[in-house]
Amino acid sequence: MSTPPRPSQAGRLIAGDELETRTADAYRAMMLRARQVVSAAMRDGSGEAAARGWERLPDAPPPPTAPPTARPTPWPDLPPAAREDLLRRAQAAGNAPRPALVHVPQSLDRPRAGPLEGLAMVVKDLLDVAGQPTRNGTPGGAWREPDVSCAAWERLAAAGAVCVGKSATHEMGWGATTPAVEHPQDPARLAGGSSGGSAVAVAAGLVAGALGSDTGGSIGIPAALCGVVGLRPTHGMVPTAGATPLAPGQDTIGPLTRDVSLCLRLFGLLSGRPVPVPVPEVEGLRVGVLTTGPVQPGVAEQVERAVDGLAGRGARPVYVTVPETGWAAAASLLVMLHASARLWAPAVLARPRHWGSAARALLTLGTELDDADASTALQASRAVRRALADCFATAALDVLVFPTTPCTAPPRGEQTVQVGGRPQLVAAALSRYACLGAVTGAPTLSVPCGVDGAGLPVGLQVLGPPGSEPLLGRVGATVEAAR
Repeated sequence: MSTPPRPSQAGRLIAGDELETRTADAYRAMMLRARQVVSAAMRDGSGEAAARGWERLPDAPPPPTAPPTARPTPWPDLPPAAREDLLRRAQAAGNAPRPALVHVPQSLDRPRAGPLEGLAMVVKDLLDVAGQPTRNGTPGGAWREPDVSCAAWERLAAAGAVCVGKSATHEMGWGATTPAVEHPQDPARLAGGSSGGSAVAVAAGLVAGALGSDTGGSIGIPAALCGVVGLRPTHGMVPTAGATPLAPGQDTIGPLTRDVSLCLRLFGLLSGRPVPVPVPEVEGLRVGVLTTGPVQPGVAEQVERAVDGLAGRGARPVYVTVPETGWAAAASLLVMLHASARLWAPAVLARPRHWGSAARALLTLGTELDDADASTALQASRAVRRALADCFATAALDVLVFPTTPCTAPPRGEQTVQVGGRPQLVAAALSRYACLGAVTGAPTLSVPCGVDGAGLPVGLQVLGPPGSEPLLGRVGATVEAAR
C-alpha cells in the first residue's frame, strides 16, 4: 500500500489551532514511547510464533439447549401512544445539551417479523443505516447518505430490530472519551468512548440495546464507565462492511445492552452462530485472574468481590501474570496510527476543515511511522496473543478476568486521572486493559460488577479464546446474578 503524503508539520494543519497542536504533541510522545516498547520487546523475535490453540475460529457451536428467552413485545401490539412516546424520547435525547443521539428519524420503520420484532435500538454513527445519515462525528469528513445498511445492522433489522437513531461517537472512532456526550449519572464525568453515545442511550434507559464498534477498546470502555454490558466479539466474527474503517486489522462491531442475556442474543444474530441462553453456571471453571498494573482502590475492591462471587458459585480462581500484556497498549496505538493514516491522511490533507482538531492530528500523525514500525507492532500483537494462549494452556484456564478500565469515569475537562497515586493521561489509562481484545482478536465481555465509593460503575472484563462468546456469557451472567 502506498504511503500517504506527509504534512510539513503533522498536527499543525490549521495554523493557530491549539487543540490540534496539543493533541499531536501528546500522541507523538505516546507514539515514540510505544515504538521503544515494541522494539525492545521484539528484539528476540518473540512475536513470530503462532498462538498455540488460537490459530483459527472454532467450528460453529451447537444450537441452544436452553429454552429461548421471551421475545420483546411485537411491534403491532404496541399502542400508537407507545410508539410516539419512544420517538419523542429519542428526539429529546437528540436535543439534549450533550446529546447521546446525533440523528433521529422523523418516523420509525415498521419492523420485520422475527425474534427481535419491535426491539428499539440505536446504532453508532460510524455504521450505515439505510435512510439515515452517517457523519462519523466529523464536521464533514466522510459524510454519506446510505441507501443500504451495514451488514451488521441489516442482520438485526432482518430479525425485527428498529433503529430509533444514530448515536454519538468520538470523531472517526479515534478516542476513548466521546467528550460530546454526558455521563448518564454525572454530567461532570466522561462517558467513555468511542461508542459513548451507544452506552449512554442504553444506560439512560432510552433503548435496551445498541450497536457500537471497537478498534482499541471502544465498546468495553464506555460500557464499564456507564454501567452497561458490552461485547467485543472475536475479530472477524461479525461483518464490518458498511462501517467507517479506522484500523481494519482491529476493527470490530458488537452490542451494548442492559443485560448479558440480550447481549449474547444479539451476538448470535450478528455472527450467524446461534448461542445458548447464558445461565449463571460456572461450577468447575478455572478463572484466571490477571495481575495488572495499578488500579484505583474502588475498582480493585469491586473486581475482587466479583472474583469472590465467582468462587462462591464453584469457579476456581487462578491468579496469573502475563508480562507480555504490558505491550498491548503500545502495539495497539502504533497499529491504529499507521493504519488510520494510510486510510485517511490524504483526505484530511485535502480538506482539513472537514475534520475536527483532534482528528486532524490523529489521522495524520501516523504518516511519521513507516511500514517497518507497523510490522514490529504487529509482531508485538502476535506475541501478546501467543503469551495469552500459552497462559490458558499452561494454567488450564477457561477464561481470564481483569478490570475493564483501571479507573471509574474521569472528570470532564481533565487531561490526567489519578491511578495508583500517579497522574496518567486519560486516554492511555482508559485503553490500557480494554485494548487486549483488539490486539489479540480474542472476544471480551465487559459486565458491571459494582460501584466505587462515589457510586460510579466498575466494569469486569472477561476474555476467552476465539469463539468462546457463549462461555463469556455464562461468566458474565454469574457476575450479573451476584449483583
